[in-house]
Amino acid sequence: MKQTDTSSHTQTTAWHNRRIGDIVVALPQAATLFRSSGVDFCCGGHRPLGDALTAEGRAPTELDTALDTLRQRVEAAAGQPETFENMNRADLTAHIETRHHGYLREALPRLGELAQTVLAAHGANHPELFRVHALFGRLRTDLESHLIKEETALFPLLLAGDPARSGDVVRLTGEIRDEHETAGGVLRDLRTLTEGYTTPADGCPTYHRFMDELSALEADLFEHIHLENNILLRDTEVSA
Repeated sequence: MKQTDTSSHTQTTAWHNRRIGDIVVALPQAATLFRSSGVDFCCGGHRPLGDALTAEGRAPTELDTALDTLRQRVEAAAGQPETFENMNRADLTAHIETRHHGYLREALPRLGELAQTVLAAHGANHPELFRVHALFGRLRTDLESHLIKEETALFPLLLAGDPARSGDVVRLTGEIRDEHETAGGVLRDLRTLTEGYTTPADGCPTYHRFMDELSALEADLFEHIHLENNILLRDTEVSA
């Protein structure tokens, strides 16, 4: 008797049972889909996708078809999705420092100037900008010290692989994850206050640039935190 091919059914129903972070590890292109759909794949990467959607009052399988279509498109174009999962720690930390830490060191001062300029020009008509300015200032300060902690403390310990320092690795990993949670919370507040980084009708070109750059900061931080939480630090307690 001829067997029925159920592979496509399995693919389209499996996504909601998988952890969000694991999905992005296997299919990095899903990060864009999750971000546009309001799914937290960095700090919330430990949650099953279906649980995260259900908690927001959405159908748990809402994104299954879109994810399956995305994977098929990626595989058709490139054979297999390119991932960071098999990258060794030295290469991954180098990528994080070059791509993401480098970006932050350029973007944070520029955004600080934009936040100040936009507040001075539009704060009277948009009082929420005072809160945006304060939140961004907190985020900037936290991130600047966060980068130093990673580059001078955590990353060298991870690369050294000294079993005698495993306790320090676990402690620092916990601190880094907590700081990621804090940054994620600030980003959520910024997105809410700015209505999704939307420039108001009376906003000037500088206001529009500020919103665009805040949105770009969010996108980069989501990817940055995902690489650390869901790949680099995933097995720290076991392998450190």
